[in-house]
Amino acid sequence: MGRGGLQKMTFDDGQDEGVNEPITAVTSLKSTGLWRSDNCKELNGLMKTRSKLKYAINRLKTNQAAQCRMRKNRRLRMARLLDNHPEITQEITSIVRHTTSGKPSL
Repeated sequence: MGRGGLQKMTFDDGQDEGVNEPITAVTSLKSTGLWRSDNCKELNGLMKTRSKLKYAINRLKTNQAAQCRMRKNRRLRMARLLDNHPEITQEITSIVRHTTSGKPSL
């Protein structure tokens, strides 16, 4: 994952099949009577991995929401500033990026 942005996640809240399938396989060993002490260590490691994935995904979601709020608040502050001080509108608009999204004018 790069620093430039968020990648689209294909699983939600740690529900990655690469983590859950081994957990169900190890827990099914209990019911079949094939449970050993090393299975307990393996299960604990898998559960730890799943919780780390959940934490990472929740952190990404929280950061994404915070960045969205920050951009919105920045736009609102800039609009209020320009409304309250119309004399600086020309200078500020030449510096600030355009508020519309899409292709840049060339």
